Amino acid sequence: QCYAVAPSTVQSRDSNVIGGTQDNGSLFVNQMGNYAQDAIRIDGGDGGYAAISTYNPNAFFFEVYYAATVRSSNQATSAAGFFDDHIDPMGLAGSTQSFSSFVTPYLLWENLDPTKAMDTSFFLSINGSVWETKTALDFSVGPKWYKISNSNFLLAGECMGVTSDGKTLFVGTINSVSLGIGSVYRFSNLDYVNNNLDTTGTNYDLSTLSTPIKQIQFSFPGSEGQPTSISVDPNNGNHVIVTFGSYVTCPHIYVSHNALSASPTFTSIMGTGSGALPTTLPIYSSMIDKWDTSAYIIGTDQGIFSSPDGGITWTPDLNDFPRVPTLMIKQLTQYADGTPASDVYVGSHGRGFWKTSSLPLGINSVGSSNKIHITLYPNPTQDIVSFKYSLNKAENVSIDIFDIEGKLVKSIALGNLSQGAHTN
Repeated sequence: QCYAVAPSTVQSRDSNVIGGTQDNGSLFVNQMGNYAQDAIRIDGGDGGYAAISTYNPNAFFFEVYYAATVRSSNQATSAAGFFDDHIDPMGLAGSTQSFSSFVTPYLLWENLDPTKAMDTSFFLSINGSVWETKTALDFSVGPKWYKISNSNFLLAGECMGVTSDGKTLFVGTINSVSLGIGSVYRFSNLDYVNNNLDTTGTNYDLSTLSTPIKQIQFSFPGSEGQPTSISVDPNNGNHVIVTFGSYVTCPHIYVSHNALSASPTFTSIMGTGSGALPTTLPIYSSMIDKWDTSAYIIGTDQGIFSSPDGGITWTPDLNDFPRVPTLMIKQLTQYADGTPASDVYVGSHGRGFWKTSSLPLGINSVGSSNKIHITLYPNPTQDIVSFKYSLNKAENVSIDIFDIEGKLVKSIALGNLSQGAHTN
């Protein structure tokens, strides 16, 4: 049972993943075993969430039950916890349900906009509070954690989503004791948080201070059960999907197109007619395709379903994928060297980790409509290489050449070129 999946961001290692599993700890599939699907156990117990940095692909994050979260600077050769005394003053992480959910959600955000400075945040939701640190990737210091939620946030974290600019976080909650109906909250203006807010060690709880951070609770008409996933459009923070579990007859997936507004609204997108989802089908995971944002993928109790039209019609999208509960879906949209990506990774119940680049959603259709098709020869090469490529429209073109380790070898500025075929 794979609770989470996190893909490597190095293009040459694009089949490498880490993820948390029930009873088998956190696993690292690194393609170095006797078989391509062999995994290394990098942590014991029951694994949970996982993350790999785009800025530093050697930086891994993984956890054991009840938020025993660790970080590693060397692909899990060694790892250590990174909570401070504010987030866990009694040292309860990893030991009790009173501290956090069995599988604790966290999220590593990194700015991938090349026009802006490098920036990162690590968000974590435990029982009754949400926390943020800006230094999870700085292995030379013990991170300073800030509490960003106020007293109205009462339940345990269940899922998270964040806008591409890192300024707005969405958190789904669950009553970790009764497993009752949860809630979804929005935390905005998080660009206020920085490493210098607490120089005295007493101002870590931002809910006690006057800050621009705002917290609101969303409403989902007719929903039952617990929120299970939150997916934010990588291109538009107003476009958000929230899914719900439970076998109750009710909507299990909602969409908002104004999620950043003062009064956000969510509507059911269970589909219509023969393209409707079963009304009692729990949904556990979701994804909005970066390259075609009307295309959605969801993981359900019966495998994967997809919609090409914003949730109007849904179809089973198994295509050799097993009909099993699908607990996490993640799209890798950019490799560590800046190359665009569109690979989809899935964590399943009982059938391990899966990867595809060919779901019939327009995933990889970025290659047919937006990306430049390049053919190079000879390939591989040591010195001289020729490029053939075709442009869909006239535009300014440059070519970046990377070595097998992802290091930039040369940049070639070609200037403004006309539509059509070119050779260099």
